[in-house]
Amino acid sequence: MRRFARELGVAQKLRQSTQMTPIDFEQARAAHRALEQFFAAHPKGRLGPDALVDVQALCRAATHAAPDVECRRAIRSIENYSELLSSGDTGRVRGADFVRLRVQNALASFRSKLKAIEATDTATAA
Repeated sequence: MRRFARELGVAQKLRQSTQMTPIDFEQARAAHRALEQFFAAHPKGRLGPDALVDVQALCRAATHAAPDVECRRAIRSIENYSELLSSGDTGRVRGADFVRLRVQNALASFRSKLKAIEATDTATAA
């Protein structure tokens, strides 16, 4: 039992050491909501250059608030899909609707990872 506890402690320290900075859950949730609202406000068609700049700024804010590797991966996907929506080259990826679905999946992944990390941090602190 002590060995397991020691290994768990080592794993927890490793997890903490791989994070650049602690996650700001409030800011991360705000960035997630802003991204959801952005895509709700732009439900169809291509994204214009100004809209792409807005998405990129929201993605940077989300990445800054949640520097976890998996969170960054989801945010990077959102940014990449947004660039694809702005390029008009969505035909090779089954159309804009499919790309938007992938954005929604990446947003869900980001939200789920945040919840999992927050639950783990809360349980560890208790």
